[in-house]
Amino acid sequence: MPLLSLVGLYVAGVIGAGFASGQELVFFFVKYGGAGIIGVFAAVLTLTVGSAAVLEYCKKKEINSYEGLFGVLGPWS
Repeated sequence: MPLLSLVGLYVAGVIGAGFASGQELVFFFVKYGGAGIIGVFAAVLTLTVGSAAVLEYCKKKEINSYEGLFGVLGPWS
């Protein structure tokens, strides 16, 4: 899968569904003022690092589907 397609899929699935509407930003971050801005950066950093870790793991184990990933994670996934 070309990199641009992968990036588009991630943005649409995670960022689009979770943050683009703006409702989540207001509910979880804006009401906390300055501390909320730190929370936005912490959330973005967590999503970025977590996603990179999962993608690197999938690359290392040659996993190319959700079925493959969930099969490796075990019955609790």
